[in-house]
Amino acid sequence: MEVDDQTDAPHHEPLSSAPIYNSQLQNGLGEVKNLLGEIANTMCLSGLTDDPNTSLHKLHNETKKASEFRYPETRTVGLIGDSGVGKSSVINSLLDQANLARSSRDGSACTCVVTEFRHSGNDHDAFTIEAEFMNSDEVKELLEELLQSVRQFHTDSLYQQLRSAEEQASCREKSDRAWEALESLFNNEPEMSLEYVSRDEEGAELAILNQLERWALLGSAHRPGGPNSLEYTAVCTCLDECKQQLDTLTADSPEGNRPALWPFIKLIKVYLDAPILRTGLVLADLPGLRDMNYARVRATEQYLNHKCDEVFIVTNIARCITDQSIPDIISRCRESQPRRIICTRSEDVSPEETARGQSRIALRVREMNQGIEQIREQQRDASIRKQRAVGPERTQIILEEETLRERMKALNLERTHLLVQERNTRITRELATKYLNERVFCVSNSLYGEYRDDPQEHAEAYLQLSGVRQLRSYCQLVPADAQLRATSAFLQHQVPAHLMSLRQWALSGADSVTVEKAATLRRVLGDVEAALRQNYMSREAPLPTTQGSVNRLFDQDILNSIRNRDSAWTAHSVRVSEEWRAWHHMTYAAWCRNYGTYRTKAQAHCCWNDALIQKPRDCLSPVWDQIIDYLESSVRTLVSETSRTFRRMQRVLAEHQNLAPQALGNLLTGLEARQKCIADEIHDAFANIVHHMCLIRRDVLFGHASSVMTGLMRSAYISCNRASGTGSDRIRKDTICDHLTHSRLFANYLRINRQMYQSATVASFDALEQKVHEQVQMAIRDVQAVVAADGEAPEAEQAPALAEAMGRQVSCALESVARVQAVLEGLVSQ
Repeated sequence: MEVDDQTDAPHHEPLSSAPIYNSQLQNGLGEVKNLLGEIANTMCLSGLTDDPNTSLHKLHNETKKASEFRYPETRTVGLIGDSGVGKSSVINSLLDQANLARSSRDGSACTCVVTEFRHSGNDHDAFTIEAEFMNSDEVKELLEELLQSVRQFHTDSLYQQLRSAEEQASCREKSDRAWEALESLFNNEPEMSLEYVSRDEEGAELAILNQLERWALLGSAHRPGGPNSLEYTAVCTCLDECKQQLDTLTADSPEGNRPALWPFIKLIKVYLDAPILRTGLVLADLPGLRDMNYARVRATEQYLNHKCDEVFIVTNIARCITDQSIPDIISRCRESQPRRIICTRSEDVSPEETARGQSRIALRVREMNQGIEQIREQQRDASIRKQRAVGPERTQIILEEETLRERMKALNLERTHLLVQERNTRITRELATKYLNERVFCVSNSLYGEYRDDPQEHAEAYLQLSGVRQLRSYCQLVPADAQLRATSAFLQHQVPAHLMSLRQWALSGADSVTVEKAATLRRVLGDVEAALRQNYMSREAPLPTTQGSVNRLFDQDILNSIRNRDSAWTAHSVRVSEEWRAWHHMTYAAWCRNYGTYRTKAQAHCCWNDALIQKPRDCLSPVWDQIIDYLESSVRTLVSETSRTFRRMQRVLAEHQNLAPQALGNLLTGLEARQKCIADEIHDAFANIVHHMCLIRRDVLFGHASSVMTGLMRSAYISCNRASGTGSDRIRKDTICDHLTHSRLFANYLRINRQMYQSATVASFDALEQKVHEQVQMAIRDVQAVVAADGEAPEAEQAPALAEAMGRQVSCALESVARVQAVLEGLVSQ
């Protein structure tokens, strides 16, 4: 992605100092793209360009595409924190859009839905909204859990199982949230009430659930796009219309005449032309975890781990040191995942309390407080004198008042700066110590909102003090490295390879080749073409061979291990569950209510899902490590093999360069650039595969909320949570044991392992193979352009004026590329 303006951020804020945002680099990139566009326009002057069977037609399409280069990848920052900590306000400040991301305090339920803010770019109009709805299975799962959450607090037989006041409070929070969702969905159903959903007779829960599903099916008729639509897109004309459309999706109907949409929405994407998003950043507003039902927690945790490149934990600065959501969120993140802490409301610090304290600035704050009070007294005195004064005396007092106002503003700013900076420094130090040097940002959305459009003298100082600019600058760094890699590959390898292909076309027929030389050339070039096809397009090529080896490793060492140990692991899981039978019935029920992840002081070491996956983890963990190591080593092997293959071809061509000095000389240079393009594709694809394999390894070998084992146990926990009254303890314990014995737990575990592996590898290998084939086809086209087939005239000889013009333009473009490459190399070496 090209960054068009170095001062494109709000209020002329400069972009980050990251190399990708360097003005010389961006200007050079823009110049190269313009030159490529000029070449594409020149190529249109020949009728050959319109013929899809010609090389010129294909070269023109490739040139036009290169001239429109924009970095396609994004980097996602997920902002997460409890309700009311100011998360939405942080996003609005970063976007520089007032009240676009809605706060939970305004009565909206949008904080239950993951909402992404993306750059509109070339593929979307600004203010486009895309919503993704749950399918029927997901709807049923959600209704099931919402109903159980409400009943747990409002049904007497279930409420009596809650052991502590803390658990009762937590249960009430979840119940309130669940009832909010159910009421929003079914508020137009006369039968719907708390009394209805909390009925306590036998079989009531299943009967109520069936009714909720029927109502949900009827309510889906109100869904935008129709009842069967899982996706909805709205293109808005302005920001206000965009806000209104978001309100429709994320809030209850104001008239109450239709079911709310938000409970069944999985993801919302909002496309904007906000400056901070133009650099490839995606801001994701994530729901808080502590007061949501399991389905939302699982979805959020999965998004957190699978989609977020960095995680920003948002907390109120007044409670940040003791905020338990911070360690909870950190525990749910990947170990290697970058995490940052954002402390909001940094301006909310009392000068009076600080003055009474014993901090190092207390004395100075007391002096400032006294100075401010003295100015106030002087202002009151001046106001009284002004009422009696006339003529020059009154004018003098007015000037005096203006001076006092300026002194007051300056002293208030100095005091605010001292108070805010002192606490920011202290909080940053304490949090960094507590959470192992996590990066901390202290921000004031209030100061930023108040002064963002204020032209007065002190506004700039308050904007700096708000911390929003510093946070925005850091956000720009998140996609910067990835952008630099993509831009480097484009300028160092892709553009030179393409320019060599253009020159290769223009040089067709430029060398004087006798019939004998032509025959030798065709034989040598034919051998080179055959080598390219054999090494990159045959079933025995290194890439499909590597894929086959990885597949065999997975099949033999992962899937076969699961098959062979199914019975033993099942027996072990049953034995583990028998140990849990000794627990107090209320403790056992609490673990079921929390889907096996509930932790008490007595069982702090135990997580049911982790315990059930322990044997598979011990067995399979080394194998997963081996597969990942093999993939990482395969990159080096494939790149080395590519280098060797191209060097062999280049040696052969160099030995015969005297047969066609210009064409073969250009081909040698072009093949070198093409080989680097293939190496780039291999590096990028394998990095993506390894990343996804690491995610799979975590999900299949551990017991966190979004893990495979937790999902496999979900139906058993749901059944346990329906049990109440006399005999419910035995029912729960029998239910867990029966599920472990008869649900084919590890057969399903095997199936999911296979599905996840295939989803992570098949499409990625296919895409890589296609990209490599495209590069090889371009190389083959260049090889074939050296000498025309016997009896045929080269395309360049059919359009000699075009070939000459293209030759000049290519030379000019190569000079421009060389200049920007020098800039790029200087930036990388710094």
